[in-house]
Amino acid sequence: MIGAMLGRFSIGSYIPWLAWVDKLTGLHREADQLAKEIDEFYEGVIEEHVNKKVIDVESQDLVDILLDLQRDNSTGFVIERCTIKAIIMVTSLYLGFPCICI
Repeated sequence: MIGAMLGRFSIGSYIPWLAWVDKLTGLHREADQLAKEIDEFYEGVIEEHVNKKVIDVESQDLVDILLDLQRDNSTGFVIERCTIKAIIMVTSLYLGFPCICI
């Protein structure tokens, strides 16, 4: 689904007064659906780590560390779940992990 969206052409990006055409072609609906699927995927990853029973310090990954920071609240600021999802997404895209196969 991501590959299909990357190949779509958005008229509204180049000619703003024709942005209504993107809505007609279903581009906005497909983009919203893709965003929802990606959010559900990352929500599942976080829930999987929250529900993990045994947490060995050596086997912790980025998600475990971020959840520990969220629980401890030792940073002085609140780490929300959407922030954790954003960090996971940016890190996986930056490092080139093909972890999104939706």
